[in-house]
Amino acid sequence: MNLISRSRSSFDSYLRQYFVNIISGLLFMLFFIGLNLDSNRGSREGFSEWGVPASEEIRDGKIWGLITSNFAETNPLFLLFALGWLWRLGTYIEGKLGSRRYAWFVLSSCIFIATMEIAFFGETGYGFGPMTCAMFGFVFVKSYTNSSWSISPETGIRLVVWVAICFCINHWEFYRISYGGFVFGFVWGSFLAYCGRLRHKLPREALPFVILVYAPFLSSGHLGAPTG
Repeated sequence: MNLISRSRSSFDSYLRQYFVNIISGLLFMLFFIGLNLDSNRGSREGFSEWGVPASEEIRDGKIWGLITSNFAETNPLFLLFALGWLWRLGTYIEGKLGSRRYAWFVLSSCIFIATMEIAFFGETGYGFGPMTCAMFGFVFVKSYTNSSWSISPETGIRLVVWVAICFCINHWEFYRISYGGFVFGFVWGSFLAYCGRLRHKLPREALPFVILVYAPFLSSGHLGAPTG
């Protein structure tokens, strides 16, 4: 009984400490299953039904697509990558910030990335690659501005290898990847870390900049041509 009680206590503690990451992992699994089993698999309708609405639909009210598009994966390899980075970087950040502040980090990053993709390319991308770059940028800058944060050389090497794999997959057209989102994610994560006051004022710091990037999104057009 003591062993069961300790196990249950450890599980409850883990659930409370990494609640946002657990929910994120479940969203990945839900969207992955839905996108691959949907009768409209691979079509615009199928993506719209499972978290990746078109930009016109987002403007018409499906605003949640700015967030859910970052958790949609159709390829099992990229799903494993996403879950791996969520465990590697996500749990580290959530453990340092706490679930509430980490949730604001994730939400503001998703909104910024998707908004910038629409503004420059006409549509959101989908997948966790840009959010991975946001997490890496955040921890990378924090490690230089706050002595209590650190990032191991192995993590940096793994990220470089991961990006190289993505480049090869995209180059040989096995799977299409938008690198613009990677850049937007890294910039936003680095920016939040550089603010230095994230631990106390994330909502106040992030909100004005999220509103700022909405200017081109709310216009009738966008700043660049669609990626395809």
